[in-house]
Amino acid sequence: SHFHQASDIIYTCDLDGHVTYANTFASQLMGIDEAELIGIHFTELVAESHKEEVQSFYARQRRQATPNTYFEFPVKTSPGNVLWIGQNASIYTNDKGIPAGIIAIARPITKLKSMQSSLDESETRLKTIIDSALDSVIVINEQGRITEWNKQAELTFGWTREWVLGKRLSETIIPHIHREGHERGMKHFLKTGEGPVLNKRIEIVAQNNKGIIFPVELTIIPNKVKNSYFFSAFVRDITEEKKAERALK
Repeated sequence: SHFHQASDIIYTCDLDGHVTYANTFASQLMGIDEAELIGIHFTELVAESHKEEVQSFYARQRRQATPNTYFEFPVKTSPGNVLWIGQNASIYTNDKGIPAGIIAIARPITKLKSMQSSLDESETRLKTIIDSALDSVIVINEQGRITEWNKQAELTFGWTREWVLGKRLSETIIPHIHREGHERGMKHFLKTGEGPVLNKRIEIVAQNNKGIIFPVELTIIPNKVKNSYFFSAFVRDITEEKKAERALK
């Protein structure tokens, strides 16, 4: 359809990766004539920096006969530019059901900025969201050390972000009486993957930098990245609500 012609790169390859068909958009974007695209190995179009990675990704798809995959990588276009594309690649079969080739549909994604700057940008955006949260957001790593501490946490607990980073949670907001329990709970979770206080809202007490203990509502969510955990804690001071409850009673 014209729509596809206009907005997507569409091409097919034989099982070895040589281009057997390419649409007009592909040739326009690459700056290579359609006739010249036929027969070239698709990795010729991949930016040098990612060639091996792309090759091994698609070799694995073929080996494992994964029907459909999505992958993002940079391609070279004729004026020597590098353009990031997001590509869906599907193995198609002949009328006997035997794999005959690959059809790929790709579209440019706005990773024209270097990967690093787009990572920096998403980190900045995440930080802005975390900082504007009305709850205290505290992130701790597996060692129980603080790696993130937002503006609201500074206001609620009185310690600055600079001061708490790298400190243990148990030496900051957790009152003495609960410290041992907290450390025990972390160890238990890392061993077993379970913890009674995780993924739900609980009411507990916390302390600020003056040693004042007050009631908070706390939610702790474990997250896993690669092979290590980190824990995001969302904390809300509920002193006022508790006062109102008592007044009602």
